[in-house]
Amino acid sequence: MALSPARENRSVLLLVSPPAQGTFHNDNHERLSLALEKRGLLVHHQPHNKLCLNNGIPHIGTYPLDAFELIWPVGFGPQQGYLDRLAILSLVEDSRFVSPPRTVFSLHNKSHWLEFAPETHMSNNSALLADIVAQGGHWVLKPATGSFGREVERVASAEEIYLRMADSASAYWLLQRYIGAIKDGEYRTIIAGNNIIGTYLRKPRDGFHANLSQEATAYATELPESHEGVVAATHQALQDARIGFAAIDTCGGYVLEVNVANPGGLSTLDGLYGGRSADLVVDSIVS
Repeated sequence: MALSPARENRSVLLLVSPPAQGTFHNDNHERLSLALEKRGLLVHHQPHNKLCLNNGIPHIGTYPLDAFELIWPVGFGPQQGYLDRLAILSLVEDSRFVSPPRTVFSLHNKSHWLEFAPETHMSNNSALLADIVAQGGHWVLKPATGSFGREVERVASAEEIYLRMADSASAYWLLQRYIGAIKDGEYRTIIAGNNIIGTYLRKPRDGFHANLSQEATAYATELPESHEGVVAATHQALQDARIGFAAIDTCGGYVLEVNVANPGGLSTLDGLYGGRSADLVVDSIVS
C-alpha cells in the first residue's frame, strides 16, 4: 500500500518487521490489522527500520509520524539500530502510542517485575550465581532478555551455572527459585487497556518448558483464584504505565513473565474459545 496518511482518515501505523529466519513468531500484525480495519481505520504497515528524522521531525520514510492518529510498534524490530529508533520514537508524544516506547523498553526487562516474582538474582558473574546455587535448592536460569523459552533451564549445581554461562561472559542472566507448580503448567492472561481479554493454560510436555514454541500444549481454563490478586496488581501497574496491550504469565501464584512488546496468544485464545480476541483488543484501545 502506498503511504499517504491523513489524520482525518483515522490512520494507524503498524511498525512491523519480518521475523528472523527460523524463529518462532506470532501473527499479531495480521490479526490486529484486520480488527482495526473493521473499526474503519486506515492501516499502514511499515518496517521499523524506515524510521528516520527529517529536519528534526520523526518520519516513517518521507511522511511525518504526527500524520497518524495511532502508532502501534509490533515488537521491537531488528536488534541493530533499536536504540536509535527508540530515540526517534521518543520525540513523539506518548498519547499517540498504544504503549509508550520508552516505557515498553523499561518494562520489558524481566527484573522490573520482581515484586511479584519468585526469589530472583541477576548478574553477568557466573561465580556469584554459582555460589547461590551451591547453597542448595532447585533453580531456573534464564537470559535476562530472552524470549520464547529459549535457553531457560533448571539447574541444581554450581557446575551447571558455569557451563551454561561459559559462552556469554558479558550477558546478564536471571536465577530464580524453581516453582514446582510449573509441571502442571503456567497461565497466560492477555490484557488490553482496562480489560482482561482471556486466559489459557500452557502445560509443558517435558514438565518444565511451558512455552508453546517449546511444544507445550494450550488448554482452555479460568484463572485460578490464587492467581487473581497478582494478575490484578500487575494489570494495574501496566495501566499506570499506559501499557495498552500485554500478556501476564503466572505460576504458583507468582508472575514469571510480562510481555509488553508483542504478546503472543491471540491465535491461541481464538483456537480455544472460538472468539475474535483481536477485535476485543482493538475495542479496548481504540475509542
